[in-house]
Amino acid sequence: MSSLLPTELKIAILDRLQGDARTLSAVSLTAHHWLLPAQSALFSHLTLQQSQVHGFAEFIRLEEHRHLAEEVVRLQLKADKAAGWDGAPLSDLIDLRVLLPNLQSLILDGVILNDENLVPGSAHPCDTVEVDNTSFLGTTFPVFVNTFAGRVLSVNHLLCPMLQSIYGYSDSGQVNEASWIRASSLASLRSLNIGVVHLTALKFGQEGSETWPHYLLRMCEGGELRSLGVKCDMNDRHDREKLHEFLTTKARNLEHLRIDYAGGVVHFSGPHAALVRDETGQDGFGGIPAIWPSIDLSKTCPSLLTLTLILTLDYTSPHHPTDSVLIWRHALRLIATAPRASLRLLTIGVPENPFENVQYQVAAARGTPMVTTLQRVDWGKWEEVLMGVLDFGEGEGDGDGVVGVEIGELRSFDERKVYGPGQRTIWSGELETFVREKLSGLDKRGLVRVFHVDRPGSGL
Repeated sequence: MSSLLPTELKIAILDRLQGDARTLSAVSLTAHHWLLPAQSALFSHLTLQQSQVHGFAEFIRLEEHRHLAEEVVRLQLKADKAAGWDGAPLSDLIDLRVLLPNLQSLILDGVILNDENLVPGSAHPCDTVEVDNTSFLGTTFPVFVNTFAGRVLSVNHLLCPMLQSIYGYSDSGQVNEASWIRASSLASLRSLNIGVVHLTALKFGQEGSETWPHYLLRMCEGGELRSLGVKCDMNDRHDREKLHEFLTTKARNLEHLRIDYAGGVVHFSGPHAALVRDETGQDGFGGIPAIWPSIDLSKTCPSLLTLTLILTLDYTSPHHPTDSVLIWRHALRLIATAPRASLRLLTIGVPENPFENVQYQVAAARGTPMVTTLQRVDWGKWEEVLMGVLDFGEGEGDGDGVVGVEIGELRSFDERKVYGPGQRTIWSGELETFVREKLSGLDKRGLVRVFHVDRPGSGL
């Protein structure tokens, strides 16, 4: 390769090869003038298996390799069989972090971390921390958060020990305060996404203890978060109350709010059956359980720009309605209180495209059609509320920066984060026809879009 190529062009070529470690390694060996820029590209986005953490730390401690430590800005750890079920020491990861002065992003995917040789120490935050499908053994989770939490923290599909470990309890029952998640560790946090967590067996008497998602919310500094994503099971009193408490006390500067209501199912019962049939309720939105708290977003989140809600979806016969529609009514009440002056985008997600559901299609083919939650929703009321909330300005269409409302398949916030709204495939099928028909007033203004998240290998 020519040494006469300008540096900018070399960088552009290497940027195109980002993630292709084999090719970048080959380029670094072609000529001396390619060595440093190729090494920079090779090590800037580094992926290691968890069993390689200690070895890589030893590698960059060597005098001739120390310059490589400054190149690493993104580190991803992945699972590997060599680590076994006992996992890798969190202390090794902390030691490596200390050696990487420019590390901005830390990603854990399928990793198991243990607390062997773990001594809680100083914080070494990364700007962005994303954790998925990871197991934290012993007291590693609170120490991990205290050490690495920066401006963005996203955790999903975790396996954590019993609840005491969150507070740093030892096996003897003594509290180890050094292992608590400290409020000071989250002082710089501006974006928090809390997904699914699975707990190992609880000890007797722990069932009513505070859960780690609630604990994280409580530890956040009041008014500092700009973005929050959280799951909420409306059938769980603690979920309802903790989210309500956060939104009413700590959300004054929140700009992006994402709530996943689809994880919990409100069990059908006699009282709920009456509520389902009550399509008016006390305020015209339809009946919902009286114990569900109400939130006025215009007062609690006056700066809100985007609101994303993932809602429950189910299938029944025409004669046996279920109470998933209650979640939709609760969501509509929430939307009705959104700050009109600031709200620019409302996203409604459902776990799947109901019209592509096999069970739904088979029932229709047999002449015994099923009714989805979408078909039980009062869309007239929805359009009325949406027209009132979205500020169109003086004219028709996309007024004053308003994007509008989008509806489609969104199984988790992670899918939206990974693939992004720019990579969506717009449906031309039954769901799009259904939504545009139900929200025809908004559709005429060009303020409705129907989407699904395009996945690798989908062929769409």
